Parts: sequence; structure tokens; C-alpha cells
Amino acid sequence: MRYFIEKLRCLTRQKPTLLWRDERAAVAVLTAVFLTAFIAFAGAAVDLGILYSARNQLQNTADAAALAGASTMVVSNAAGEAQANYAGAEAEAIEFTQANKMLGDPLIWQTGVDLFEAGLWDHDLDNFTSTGPTADPDDLTAARVTLTRDVETFFARVVGIATVTLSADATAFLGWAGNTPAGEVDLPIALHQDALDDCGQIIRYNSNNTETASWTSFFLPNANNPNISQYITGEEPCPALQVGDDITLNNGVIASLFETLNGRYIQERDGNGEWRVLIPVVDDYSSTNGAVVGFVHFVITEILGPPDKSLSGYMDCQAMIVPDSNNGGADYGTRAGIPSLTN
Repeated sequence: MRYFIEKLRCLTRQKPTLLWRDERAAVAVLTAVFLTAFIAFAGAAVDLGILYSARNQLQNTADAAALAGASTMVVSNAAGEAQANYAGAEAEAIEFTQANKMLGDPLIWQTGVDLFEAGLWDHDLDNFTSTGPTADPDDLTAARVTLTRDVETFFARVVGIATVTLSADATAFLGWAGNTPAGEVDLPIALHQDALDDCGQIIRYNSNNTETASWTSFFLPNANNPNISQYITGEEPCPALQVGDDITLNNGVIASLFETLNGRYIQERDGNGEWRVLIPVVDDYSSTNGAVVGFVHFVITEILGPPDKSLSGYMDCQAMIVPDSNNGGADYGTRAGIPSLTN
């Protein structure tokens, strides 16, 4: 009996020590688990941060390259007419790509991996159609750049993910002029939108309630002879305009204005008797005002003073670029000079 009592006392004295050892073992296991998880989460955060930064830099480069390509895919020739420049646009996009870096390393254009395309953008469908190299500027309203790069990971490689492929694309639209700088519009005449159905159609200005154009004093409240004639003579440059502007109109025939305009026409016309001018197009017009919806290059072929008091001409279907103009106007063949991203 005494033996068993002593044994029990011995076991009782050892029990706290055994429990402490068990607790230390459990804490060590939990610490190892949590430390491993912490390292994994920290490593994932580092890799995700690197990938996020690389993706942003790649997207910014694609945006810049698309804008650069779009801004040069249609250029003006010596006569001011728009010309397709597909090869030049591609070269410009590549140059802008290689002027940038990703994670500190230069972005060298990778033929067969990186892609430049030019073609048509459909705003209604948000759709891009590549037309490829073309000599027709009307086939080029958008440029798209797609860049693809492999980014090495630091911590994910321990689970077998050594690289992550990133891709970025951007489409830039170069449409029709939605604004004009001061002095770019040539005459205080606004064409009515419903008169521009045919590129070769003769446009006439008269007072028989069948006129297809109006005099305009732009933002001056009175569209009278003094306010209009100063723009015809060039005494005052025509103001900057943009789509949506409400301008003052006069659909009457002011005989003295035709005389002033004819004097300017005689000075400006070419050997074929033609004078190409840039003028605004208006919709929702009345006898006193109208809203600008776009711009057109109009070729004046004849001006008749009293008693006829009319001018004739036609819409120039050869695309022309308005320098320093943004997108936003209706399609009257007058191209913008500055593209914008579609997304």
C-alpha cells in the first residue's frame, strides 16, 4: 500500500511539467503554421503589387502608342488633302512603345507578339475592324495597339508559377472635327445639314425659303451687315467653334454682303475658279439661330450679286484635316487632327 501511495505522489508532482511540454509543442506547431501562412500572404502581396504595377505601365504604354499611331495614320499632302499613312503610323506606335519602360526595363517591340492595327471604329457597336495597309484615308478612323509581356514572379515560383503573362490593348479614334481653333473657319456662312446629301450637289443661297445656307455672326447677337462683313473681309478672324454651339443666323439676302464676298472670292479663287473654305454645319436651325453639328470643306464656284444674290458650290468629298481639332463632329469628310481613346 505504501508503494502505491508513493507512486501516486510522484505522478502528481510530474503532471504540470508534462502539460507545459505539451503546450509548448502546440504553440510551436501553431507558430510554424501561422508564420508559413504570413510569409505566403506577404509573398503573394509582393508578387501582386509587382504585377499590378507592370500591368499599369503596360497599359499606359499601349494608350500612348495607340494615340501616337492614330495621330499620324492620316496626314495632309501639299494641297491640304488627307492621305493614308499606315506605315508611318505603325512606325510611330513602335517608337512610342520603345520610349517607355516596364519595371525599369525598356519595352522593346516584339514582332509577332506585339501588334499594331489600323482600321475602322464603330461607336454604336463599340467595335474595331482592321482594314490593314490601305491608301484610302476613309478606311482609317482608328488605331489599335496590343502589347504582351511575361513578368517573372518572386514568391509564386515556389509553387510552380515562375512567370505571369500580361496583356494590354488600346484603341484610339480619329474621326471628324468637333471643334475648330480661332481663325480656322474661313467665312461667316453656315450650311444647313439637310443640304449635304451628295458630295457633288450644287448648294445655293437665296431668300426664297429654299436656301441651304445662312449668314452667321457667330456669337454676336445681331446677324447684320456690320457684324457679318468683318468676318468676310478678314478684319476679324472667325471665332473658335465646337459642336453644340448655338450661333446667330440670318437667312435673308443682304445684297452688300454678296458684293463683299464676291470681292474676296475673286482674290482667293484658283485657276479653275474654285475657292475651298471651311465653314460650320448647323441643324435645328431657324431664321435666327442654329446649333453647330460639324464642319465641312465647301468649294465655292460662283457668287452672283444683285439681282441674283446667290452663291453656288459643292461639298468637298476629299477628306481634309483641321489642325488642332478634336473628335466629335458629324461625318462631312472633315477629319479631326487629335485622336482620343475609345475606352
